[in-house]
Amino acid sequence: VGNTDVKPGDRYALTYLPGRGLELALNGIPRGAPIEGADFAAAVFAIWFGKVPFSESFKRDLLRLSS
Repeated sequence: VGNTDVKPGDRYALTYLPGRGLELALNGIPRGAPIEGADFAAAVFAIWFGKVPFSESFKRDLLRLSS
């Protein structure tokens, strides 16, 4: 997969696909092969949604929770 410049309005998505792995997509188009392992996906998602996320306010924003 070649390099792609990210433009305003572009959307990245991380999706865990059981039996396949963690997939990264840009504007709905997969970017490379999924990375296998539910443990890997859980570790990646924990960065944003875990008990100690890198930013509590960012976590609330992603989950659309009130302060």
